Parts: sequence; C-alpha cells; structure tokens
Amino acid sequence: MRILVTGSDGFIGKNLIMHLKERNDIEVISFNKKSSHEDLPSYIKDADFIFHLAGVNRPKKPSDFKKGNVDFTQVLVNKIKETGSNASVIYTSSIQAELDNDYGLSKKTAESVLLKLNNKSITQVGIYR
Repeated sequence: MRILVTGSDGFIGKNLIMHLKERNDIEVISFNKKSSHEDLPSYIKDADFIFHLAGVNRPKKPSDFKKGNVDFTQVLVNKIKETGSNASVIYTSSIQAELDNDYGLSKKTAESVLLKLNNKSITQVGIYR
C-alpha cells in the first residue's frame, strides 16, 4: 500500500511516517512545504490512501490561515479530481473548527472543501478533530 502524507515535516506527520515505516507492506510518499505542487498529481496518482496533515496553526498574519488550510486543501482536492484518484483521505482538523476565530474558520472551511469531494466522487473522506 502506498500512503501519501501531506504535512510530512510537521510533528504529527513525522511521527506517523516513523510508525508507518515500521511496516513492510507500506510505502510512504511525503509532501511538505519544500515539495513542488507540480509533483502532487503523480504523488496522488500513486497513492492508495492520503493523510492530509498539512496546514497552518501559527501564521505571521491571520490571512495565512486561509492560504495554508483552505487554499492548499482546495489544491489537493482539485488534483485528486484531475487524476481520477479514488484514494481515501483522512484530514486532521481541529476542535477549533467549531469556534468563530480565523484558525477555526479556516479548518471548518477546509473540512467543507473535502466533504464536497466526498459527496461528488467515489473518494472516501474522513475528518478527524
């Protein structure tokens, strides 16, 4: 099984990858801030499962919440659609998604973007708060 991990350089991503690499039946595909968006379609096409961990929680300015959480999630969804991938997606959201603050609103909006994909395709999406 090939698993794509977005946000692979973050705390959760690094620990998840360390655990996944203990298994012989899993190949990990890493995507992080240094990765090129141009490579994303081939990563998605090769993946059987996607852990979408990428996001922003301590930006320099509030507008970066949207850029890091919503806009990248939309890019990921668009690439999933373009490649015709049916890889299941798990998204790490936040309990803040229920609150009226910049971070929470960005996480809630990213959830909505993914749930639309879930409703319009065969891709299974799970939200983890």
